[in-house]
Amino acid sequence: MHKSIIQNFTLKFAENNWSRKNLLMALFENKELKDMYPNEIRRATIIGHIANEVLILNDKNDLCKILAIGDIAYFDDLKVQWQWLVNSSTKNIVPSKLQGYDLGGLWTIELRAKIVDYMGHYYDTSLLPTALEQEIIPSYGGTDSFVTILNTLKLLAQWSRINFIYPEASFLANVKIAELFLGEANCVKIPKPNPKDFFFSLEQIEELYDSPILNPLLEGDEVISLPSPSRRRAGDEVWEMDMNIFYITPVGNPTGNQIEQENLYQILTCIHALDPNAIFILDNVYVGLLSNAESRELFAQIFADLSIMQRIIFTESLSKTLGTTGIRLGWTWTLNQTFSNELKKYTTLTKAGFSKLLDEFTLHLLGNPDVFGFQDRVYEFWSHQRLSFLEHMKTHFSELFDFDSSPSIGDREGIYVLLKIQGNRSKEEIFALTGIVGVGITLSDGNYIRYAFGNVKEF
Repeated sequence: MHKSIIQNFTLKFAENNWSRKNLLMALFENKELKDMYPNEIRRATIIGHIANEVLILNDKNDLCKILAIGDIAYFDDLKVQWQWLVNSSTKNIVPSKLQGYDLGGLWTIELRAKIVDYMGHYYDTSLLPTALEQEIIPSYGGTDSFVTILNTLKLLAQWSRINFIYPEASFLANVKIAELFLGEANCVKIPKPNPKDFFFSLEQIEELYDSPILNPLLEGDEVISLPSPSRRRAGDEVWEMDMNIFYITPVGNPTGNQIEQENLYQILTCIHALDPNAIFILDNVYVGLLSNAESRELFAQIFADLSIMQRIIFTESLSKTLGTTGIRLGWTWTLNQTFSNELKKYTTLTKAGFSKLLDEFTLHLLGNPDVFGFQDRVYEFWSHQRLSFLEHMKTHFSELFDFDSSPSIGDREGIYVLLKIQGNRSKEEIFALTGIVGVGITLSDGNYIRYAFGNVKEF
């Protein structure tokens, strides 16, 4: 696919006596790659692979480690056990069950029940007032879920302006999707409240609602699922009241740690008190990587608060918790029946159905009692990788990063490390000096690099 680019840069490398730094700088500035891959994470990963191809063709051995994308690969005995789990699951697939369309368009009830059982290992679902089997809405991964949510909310808010509000340290790919779907002007980025806090503060939320940016529910208006008819003027257009959507990733991406339980609940309740119609998208793709005790504690207060739960749409995926980035299986759920019904309607209208092969495979995979022990071993391995990487960078490249201003890294909080660049060096220079390609992220207090650890064997 990139044959001509590789050939072109191989010639340039030889003719100009380039270093690895020259090569990386030129690749990141290449217009063709920028146009082809607007997603920074995907582009950085592909540039790393192209750079290695060019270096090999020029007989260089200083290849790049590529830690830009959160992909998953297993090694040694984990690889053997994963192969056994996959083989066991495929062996039990009944061919006759693969025939015909998924006419319901929402998976089989058996798989939805199995997904709820799976969620029970990281949530205390007994706190919820209803069974979730009927609320699970399938998708082909977290990104597909996110797109479905945004499109559904756009249809619900036909006469409202949608504001998409997020902490600046949020998952880049989903922010780009929101900008594309809703327009950059309607995406409100909230800067870090202080050097060590990568979430919102209560003061920031209050200031936001005191500003003219948002038009929340007026006191005394009826609290309903859709925006109430309070009018505002935006330029020459007249809008109904704004629909304010808050996008929050409680665990993992890009910071590599979790939001404190009390802080998360306080922020949700503060927003809900100021704006009862505010909607929360909680991107919980990484929550399952926490220990059971931590993940359950993180959501205990939220699950017990029905008024808050009625405003949340959750998105989940097996891509990271079970390392199935290539299988593409995710789901959405909410207790709000208006949201749930509209999400189901959108899903069944826009998809001919879901893969029965994927349905059967996942049913058998999650039904294997050994899967949770396997996951625990994987998470411990990833935790070791992250901590080893951090020690490696502190030992060999302490002058390149401001470790004190970077998010703290603990056990089992994801597969990422976010490091703040020291001084004015570019990300390409850091990649070249360290030989490790990550993803550059610019925040209000400086430039950072996010490194991912799902497919690295050692550090």
